[in-house]
Amino acid sequence: MIHPARGQRRSHRLGTLLWAGCLSVAGAACAGGGNSASDAGSPGTGASSSGGARATGGRGGSASGAGGSISAGGSSGLGGAAGAAGRAGSGGTIGSGGATGGNTGRGGASSSGGSIGSGGIGAGGRAGAGGTPPSGSYTWKNVAIGGGGFVTGIVFSPVQKGLAYARTDVGGCYRWDSATAAWTPLTDMFPMSNGNDLGGESIAADPIDANVVYAAAGMYEGNGNGVILRSADRGATWTVNTIGVVMGGNELGRGMGERLAVDPNNNTILLFGTRANGLYKSSDSGAHWAKLSAFPATGDLNVANPYGGTTNYGLQLVLFDKRGGTAAGSQTIYVAAASRGSGSNLYQTTNGGASWTPVAGGPSGLMAHHGVVASDGTVWLAYSSDYGPNGSSGASLSGQIWKLSPTGSWTNVTPPATNWGGMAGGLSVDAQNANHVLVSTLDWYAPDRLLATSDGGVSWKVVGQPPVSWNTSGSTYDDNGVAYWSLGGAQIGTGATNWVEAVAIDPFDGNHAMYGTGAGIWSSSNIGSASGSAGQGVTWTFSDQGLEETVPIFLVPSVRGAFLGAIGDLGGMRNTDLDAYSATGEYSNPVDSNTMGIDFAESNPNFVVRVGNSGTAASDVAYSTDNAVTWHPASSAPPGYGGPNNMTSVAVAADGSRFIVAPAAGHGSPAFTTDNGASWTTCSGLPSGALLAADRVTAMTFYATSGGTLYASTNGGASFSAANSFTGTGAPRPVFGQAGEVWVAAGALYRFTSAGASKTQIANLSSAYGVGFGKAASGQTHPAVFVIGTVGGQYGFFRSDDGAGTSWTRINDNQHQFGWLQGSFIAGDESVFGRVYLTTGGRGYVYGQPN
Repeated sequence: MIHPARGQRRSHRLGTLLWAGCLSVAGAACAGGGNSASDAGSPGTGASSSGGARATGGRGGSASGAGGSISAGGSSGLGGAAGAAGRAGSGGTIGSGGATGGNTGRGGASSSGGSIGSGGIGAGGRAGAGGTPPSGSYTWKNVAIGGGGFVTGIVFSPVQKGLAYARTDVGGCYRWDSATAAWTPLTDMFPMSNGNDLGGESIAADPIDANVVYAAAGMYEGNGNGVILRSADRGATWTVNTIGVVMGGNELGRGMGERLAVDPNNNTILLFGTRANGLYKSSDSGAHWAKLSAFPATGDLNVANPYGGTTNYGLQLVLFDKRGGTAAGSQTIYVAAASRGSGSNLYQTTNGGASWTPVAGGPSGLMAHHGVVASDGTVWLAYSSDYGPNGSSGASLSGQIWKLSPTGSWTNVTPPATNWGGMAGGLSVDAQNANHVLVSTLDWYAPDRLLATSDGGVSWKVVGQPPVSWNTSGSTYDDNGVAYWSLGGAQIGTGATNWVEAVAIDPFDGNHAMYGTGAGIWSSSNIGSASGSAGQGVTWTFSDQGLEETVPIFLVPSVRGAFLGAIGDLGGMRNTDLDAYSATGEYSNPVDSNTMGIDFAESNPNFVVRVGNSGTAASDVAYSTDNAVTWHPASSAPPGYGGPNNMTSVAVAADGSRFIVAPAAGHGSPAFTTDNGASWTTCSGLPSGALLAADRVTAMTFYATSGGTLYASTNGGASFSAANSFTGTGAPRPVFGQAGEVWVAAGALYRFTSAGASKTQIANLSSAYGVGFGKAASGQTHPAVFVIGTVGGQYGFFRSDDGAGTSWTRINDNQHQFGWLQGSFIAGDESVFGRVYLTTGGRGYVYGQPN
């Protein structure tokens, strides 16, 4: 919770915002439905996740999903349907060089042994009906934001110095490159239909072969079964292996682990602790899996959540003891159950898994979030009273550190209360020194800190304490140029360093460690240099370069000048250099938990308006006169607005003389203002919850969509009338430089001219989920058109240079598909031909440029 005396702007991150119920065709905006933050949840069979937009609580609440559902078995996206491309079956490979059979056509499913790769793109052929579109070569990058999402696990390779991996709740997996001090995304090749696989349930580096890494991938239990990914080239390509169990990489308990482990004596053997189905084993490097019926526990199942629905927590921790093993495999293995039942909730086998027994003694009624078997056989465990990453079940939060000797004796080595509170979060043991252990608090917010022992838990020293306004002593925290973490003063303590579950000591250097948070990764190369009671002497550096896990909420149809973001949890930012972190950081005055929409005046781009969740009805609308450098909240709320935190759409007149805002359905009517929100007039003829857009040429012309109707106003929003209709649901996307022209991607792609009076359906796309516009090609007068959709049986991102969608070029390849796309928004750049921007569902904003 926000500490009222300390006035912190964030209470805790509920991970990375993901619109479970709003990944719908054409990116229809999600309606806000309340003020409470909702965690990932488990949008289960046939059930929508009310409050589906997971965002920061305590900053005016989060947006909530107004509707939509993720049905069982369907990948999230396209209203819960199976997406645009076929899913790889068991044993199939995904990535470059893997396409040896089968196209990834819309609705197609690769059979067992099939593959998703580059083979189905085709090099030629015009994109006519049934034809395969030509491909254009693009380079893809992130718009530099600077972290922003929950890093749920970090593992170092035990056999290759400088090699590490990270998993995230909605942004997939990453590899650390020590030479460049940056992270490389490893799961961008998954298409929309495999978007569920960007939920990192667990990750495991092979303890024998440095080139091999595994990941358990599945974002929500309600999305159907997850998969086990195996890579033999450090994540460049993946083999997709079925296992037949659900996963929850973006559900409660996702910071615990690791659930997936490779036997250090025989790396063909893996164990996986599932959420709902017990313990599973593979004896062929993850290709096939079977349940170990001898394992006696399942962990807590069907636990009610505070936001509705239930979650399974299962078996969250698997630990192999290398000692005493043979080439046939390890004999001693530990598995923990996520349960508050009596006893230690820890189980052991000494015969390779043939039989299991509960480990007697130790703590009772707690669950182990993390654990390590040290080199001397001591088992170190971080026990907590709740599932995490936040207090989710009403339990009083407490945490303890215990160690179990090889002879079976337990010792409580919890640090003294002076520096210990909340739950126990992460834990790591130095591979070179079994008595050197690093642990973290979780959900203490005092702030959360890291402690280390060098004598096996006899004494503890703070090695990571962020300085905050009420406690300015501590370690040195270098934000590495990410202005987000310095907004309004020293906010690092509760903003960027909470939710610490991922803690890892470099096995080759005991002074080097990393830890993950609800907002990215920090690293230190001198954790042994702590010289004071509050971690003085240790420097932590924000080390998130390349790991961008924000979830964009909106994108204007075209980008002009600075890039203006609208994202979940962090509000938004202004980038004048796409490859450098924003110099001004998160939008302020007000600070929004989520920025739901943003627009600029086409002929006066210094005038910008945003709407979002500010916690106050009037300031849910804010305007800027200097291109989003500084902001001013509206001085009054629109009449009848049922805010706060329910404003979802905005459109600014081409000349900046007025703007219109629209609340979520049921929370008020659209209204316009000519004095920047000092006074408002309700728009007539427009339904509540309509999605807005402004003509980019004619100042008094505005558009809106609701259901399958396109509305238009030619009197500045005073009145709207139905101008035309279309099939499906989609947002209006006006074209810069073209008076009266607006497009809608609603499953099919529609082009409207004459202020909506004339309609053309673009015939040579079999599906279209998003549309935007960029600088015209040489010799053309109409802006280039960009779409997310399916052309000639090929799903992807496409550009048409003829302005009418007569022919299309695919501009991405199978290595750059980015899972499901948040809202399916796409936009071109008005100044740079071919440049295109996308809103991903967990990889931030990405942009592509022609090579």
